[in-house]
Amino acid sequence: LEKLSLGSKTRVPKIGPEAWKEFGAVAWPSLRDADFSYCFRNSGEGADQALHAIASASLLEKLSLSGCWEISSEAWQELSGAKWANLKEVDLSDCFNDSGEGAQEALRAVASAAGSLEKLSLGSKTRVPKIGPEAWKEFGAVAWPSLRDADFSYCFRNSGEGADQALHAIASARLLEKLS
Repeated sequence: LEKLSLGSKTRVPKIGPEAWKEFGAVAWPSLRDADFSYCFRNSGEGADQALHAIASASLLEKLSLSGCWEISSEAWQELSGAKWANLKEVDLSDCFNDSGEGAQEALRAVASAAGSLEKLSLGSKTRVPKIGPEAWKEFGAVAWPSLRDADFSYCFRNSGEGADQALHAIASARLLEKLS
């Protein structure tokens, strides 16, 4: 399996918790493109199984979890061992609108792809993401030499805490073309 697209930008997918259980024992070593956009917008049930499977995708190049704001902190911890050296695009926009729980684990996984990352979306189109200063520390020692497009919309609207860590990483992006 190289590409898996279960997400939707227009409708929230209706995948029940029983179906997600199938992902618990799955490993996708050759997965390159995973789209779970809005799969966990109304419920976080099954997110731990899906993230466990995604974490095993060592060849992953593109990941979208946009609009998945019901993923719990425990489920995000499934990414703790992820090593995505080939990851070029990651979209976590609108994931932390209601809560910053799990943001640190998510940003740690993104940091593992620092050398290859070209596009990063962490912002929101409508609300202020609740990514706390501890989570932003994951970017403190990161360099993004290939980053071209970064979206941090609304991330620091209410507080600048952690902005220094994000700006440190952004400053290393010599190929940056777009910053929101």
